[in-house]
Amino acid sequence: MKDEQTRKRAEEITRMSNEEFIRDQDLRKRDRKRHFDAATRKWFGSTFDDEFKSVDDVLTGLHAKEPGIRKLALFAVRGPWRHSVGSKPLLRIEEMALTDPDGNVRSAALIVLGSLFSGSCDTRIGALLSAVIRSDVEELGCRQSAYSGLLNIAGRKPELKLPAFPEAVDWSLVDSYLWRTPGKSDYRFGGEKGNQ
Repeated sequence: MKDEQTRKRAEEITRMSNEEFIRDQDLRKRDRKRHFDAATRKWFGSTFDDEFKSVDDVLTGLHAKEPGIRKLALFAVRGPWRHSVGSKPLLRIEEMALTDPDGNVRSAALIVLGSLFSGSCDTRIGALLSAVIRSDVEELGCRQSAYSGLLNIAGRKPELKLPAFPEAVDWSLVDSYLWRTPGKSDYRFGGEKGNQ
């Protein structure tokens, strides 16, 4: 009899714990979303939900006249829209990383490239980032962002704060990507294995 009561009590506690756990996870998700929206509103003046209702909106945002919208679209590709957009914006992001007239947008594009190819050791993207790092004419912030992206591609998670430049740079890593022969990527957009 006592064993049966103990078993029932254990089941009840487990059920309650599971329900509380699920409720707690839901609250955490809502909190994360609220904090994320607050942060994007602070950084960009709006949220992903305010600006982008579809994949087409995100892709259009990458071509917007306003630098803030282009930057927001880049982070949408990296974040909430990552799996929906697929490889469609990759060439545009590479173009933005090299030629966007706004240094903050170029910097964001370089970070996003590193994030999208995280851990891939992709030689083509690594060479692009290494060329920016070695560039004497590029802004310091862009060079730092390129280095952060390269660390990500090489499987070394960069710190939240951009690395000190040039003091903290592992130049042998940078040069190793410059001297490789960039070929077809052996990773798809977003780090999935396969041929491009």
